[in-house]
Amino acid sequence: MSQSLGKPTSITMPCNRKHTDDELLAALKEHGSIAKACAAVGIDRRGFQRRIKALRARGYAPEFDQTHPVPEGQLVAGVSTLYVDGQLKAQWVKSRTDLDQLRDAMLECVKAMAEDVRGLAKPVRAPRESLASSLSAYLIGDAHFGLYAWSEEAGEDFDTSIASADLRKAIDLLVAGAPASKTGYLVDVGDFLHADSRRAATPQSGNQLDVDTRFQKVIRVALEALKYCVGRMLVKHKRVHLFVRPGNHNPDAAGWMALVLSAYYERDKRVLVEMSPAEYVYARFGSVLIGITHGDRVKMQELPSIMASDRAVDWGETKHRYWWTGHIHHTTHQEYRGCFVESFNTLAASDAWHRASGYRSARQMQRIDIDAEHGIYARGLANIGMLRAAT
Repeated sequence: MSQSLGKPTSITMPCNRKHTDDELLAALKEHGSIAKACAAVGIDRRGFQRRIKALRARGYAPEFDQTHPVPEGQLVAGVSTLYVDGQLKAQWVKSRTDLDQLRDAMLECVKAMAEDVRGLAKPVRAPRESLASSLSAYLIGDAHFGLYAWSEEAGEDFDTSIASADLRKAIDLLVAGAPASKTGYLVDVGDFLHADSRRAATPQSGNQLDVDTRFQKVIRVALEALKYCVGRMLVKHKRVHLFVRPGNHNPDAAGWMALVLSAYYERDKRVLVEMSPAEYVYARFGSVLIGITHGDRVKMQELPSIMASDRAVDWGETKHRYWWTGHIHHTTHQEYRGCFVESFNTLAASDAWHRASGYRSARQMQRIDIDAEHGIYARGLANIGMLRAAT
């Protein structure tokens, strides 16, 4: 005996495919509410709301007659609307690049590229003897790899190849004169690269930069130079801790450089690459507390209180506290209550703008030797004249 099943019922089933922005907006317009639109297109409410929020950031605001979002990767910077007798007649939409999305895309790209170098570092024979209570830190002041200078305009010729040669000679000299400290710090205080990308301008202010050749060449030479420094230090020190800090010239590039180097040394347990994205990073060595930052966002006299706030327990347990900064290209050494704050010179030459503006400073690189109980006890210097004379 047959049984009537009645009239078929229309059921909207969840769909896993990626819906376009136009489909979501059309569903919202047709059904009038997010709940009904979600049921119609088969997407969960949270995902729908997230997509609509992103569209609003790109300019979708129908209550203000803005129904055409700017392209993905852009954000609305301003809207001008012309009404005549209450009717929309014209609309001008200004947009800017979504820097957060661009940064995330760059990071994902670098992560993919880092897979090709993961664990490729060849082991270096560790020294037989070392001073467990001693730390030697090699301070790279704003290296500005990629800076280009023409002698007739800036006083001397300078490019990426010269920057690499100078840094390699400096680390050779400083490592040769270092005590056999068990731990070595290689500290880039920021602005290791002169430019953050192929766009030859500072990311925040947009100041045009004199840059050397192709950006891909610059980053290749820069990474090889840092790897050379780590390799030389591994001969003298049993452990090497590498800090690649962001500066105002390379706020994003510093992060992916650290990521690539971390992947490269992944299987070498003697090398640790600092991966913190924080503006201020700290290292504890016995009774010594060290803070590292580029120095472009804060006054030097404010750093001790920042350290005491960020690392209250370490501050109370240590006797010697140091801040290491860059940015100003000058050596400064100021003692505050309970803490020394220091900035470091660069090995890089001046570009045409800084030369014409009257900026002048010594060009050198330092090594600082620290005892875990008694703090800084010795220093080594490699100035540009010594390095060039050794050519």
